[in-house]
Amino acid sequence: MNDTLYQVLFFMFFIISLTTIITFIILVIRIIISRSRGRSLPQKHLFYSIILLMLSLILGYNQYFNLEYLPSGVLNATITSPNEKYVIKTYHFDGIYGDNAKAVLINLSNGDEKTIYFNHSDYDPKVEWLSDDKVKIGVEKLNIHKDTYDYRWDFESSRTLPPQRS
Repeated sequence: MNDTLYQVLFFMFFIISLTTIITFIILVIRIIISRSRGRSLPQKHLFYSIILLMLSLILGYNQYFNLEYLPSGVLNATITSPNEKYVIKTYHFDGIYGDNAKAVLINLSNGDEKTIYFNHSDYDPKVEWLSDDKVKIGVEKLNIHKDTYDYRWDFESSRTLPPQRS
């Protein structure tokens, strides 16, 4: 995803979430008023509120839990695995979260790509293959088949600059 689209989607998430909160407040007020007057539930307003809530949840999920949703960034390096079955490409970008780096694992046999590393205050992390299945990116040791690193969910992170590529 390019950087501009990423920023547009981030701001859409913010605006839709804010609109959803306001819509639900209005819905609650209308429900209270309609109940006190003995009227039925405002169906149209409830429908729009649910649609906005679903959009907010989808955009929020992608924003905070889906590493594939990150912007593409600028290529730093390409590092091939010892068995030459995988390649890790590192990228840097700046945007909503500040300066960031990500690493994308590419399976050379089928071309599948998967983002396995996303870190804040990082530009060009050092990548070192420890074995055919394990890699060290910055200070994080990852099994390429099951691990990912996302600094937003690492509450013990020191937020210091990890080792950079020389």
